Amino acid sequence: MIKQIENLSDKVLGFEFSGNVTAKEYESIIFPAIEKYSKQQPKLRLLCHFTDKTKIDFGAMWDDTLVGLKHYFHWEKIAVVSDINWLNHTFKAMSFLLPGHLRTYSNNDIQKSISWLREN
Repeated sequence: MIKQIENLSDKVLGFEFSGNVTAKEYESIIFPAIEKYSKQQPKLRLLCHFTDKTKIDFGAMWDDTLVGLKHYFHWEKIAVVSDINWLNHTFKAMSFLLPGHLRTYSNNDIQKSISWLREN
């Protein structure tokens, strides 16, 4: 399941991922939100919060790649919040491919991630 996190700031778009995440959810929740947000902000700041029981299907991973490439030069900051070790390590290893800044945080540090995303 994907749920948009409300009231982060006008500069930060956030999503919480839990349970089984599907491509259909990606296409109906994340795609429209990022399209709307990208029209309001020249640079994108994104919070992705994964619970411990998140499972992402291949279609959703593919959709993540597509949205990432579509807005490739617009990513300014991405915070990944998770206690799933393999997920944090994967994001860290791939961060050199992103033009913006990416940081990973544990679930206990979600407020730190939001503060970092809000900073200029």
